[in-house]
Amino acid sequence: MNKLLTAMVGAAMLFATSVSAQTNTNYFDITGTVTSVDPIYSTVKVTTPQQVCEEKQVPIYANNGNGSLTGGQILGGIIGGVIGSKIGSGSGKDIAIGTGAIIGSQIGKNQENQNKQIVGYQTVTQCRTVNTTQDQTRMTGYNISFSTADGFSGTTSVTQGVATRYKVGDSIKLRVSLQPIF
Repeated sequence: MNKLLTAMVGAAMLFATSVSAQTNTNYFDITGTVTSVDPIYSTVKVTTPQQVCEEKQVPIYANNGNGSLTGGQILGGIIGGVIGSKIGSGSGKDIAIGTGAIIGSQIGKNQENQNKQIVGYQTVTQCRTVNTTQDQTRMTGYNISFSTADGFSGTTSVTQGVATRYKVGDSIKLRVSLQPIF
């Protein structure tokens, strides 16, 4: 039991030392000189909705809906009544004749409405929304190159707002991180 406990404590200490060594980061600050400031550009897709309107000619149909019975309605009512008279007997026959006449009249009216004639044209404006997509190039940041008196040089990318205060020849503070490789 004692050996097992000793082995477990030893393994835990080894693990803790290993994790500690991997996360231990050392750094120091130095001052360098800006050697170049170059903009970074990116291409983005921009969608813009646009209203497009067109003038179109649309037909004007004859209006048969003046409230009076039409020939199609009268003929449909007669044919429907005759067909209804062939169905049923007694008072049921009267109901079948009436129902046939009503249905026939409606069918006759619908047939006439399908045969409307174009009596003219009118101009109307029809509008719709069209989305247009364009590629736009935008500046998203800067690459700032630098060098130090010790011969250390490099480039870092920064966002637009940070970089605008640096110009070639300016001093720049740098933080150099050192981390052992395992």
